[in-house]
Amino acid sequence: MRRLKMLFLFLLFISTTQAQAINWKQTHDWKIYALNRSAALSYSVDTLSQIRHIMLGDSAVIFLLSHAKLLPKEKYAAWQGFYIATYQTADHELRKVIFSNYGGFLYDSHSNRYYELLEKHREKWHKLITKDLDELFNPKIE
Repeated sequence: MRRLKMLFLFLLFISTTQAQAINWKQTHDWKIYALNRSAALSYSVDTLSQIRHIMLGDSAVIFLLSHAKLLPKEKYAAWQGFYIATYQTADHELRKVIFSNYGGFLYDSHSNRYYELLEKHREKWHKLITKDLDELFNPKIE
């Protein structure tokens, strides 16, 4: 019985530590990539570093994501198009996220968790992303 209790406590500890939300305020170097085809979902961060990208404004991204809600593991976001981005953690680990095109959702591939932007921030988020995406997919030729 004691072993069963110890196993239960260990599993409880593991599940709660993995369910913690990312501290977006400690992220930096946000990049969005010129990719929106399904094959890109499996690209590693090393592969992404070879693909055309632009920097997103860290402060705007961090502000909007710091209010995002971590969704329960059993809840999944509905996708209708996506964009791939990366960020660096405070300890300089490069991580990949997938932004939904319309829904105000994102998926963090490292934690395997979904986040949802607050309804009041979705329009700002969409404007931020579409402005940068327009620059990325339609570069100005001078």
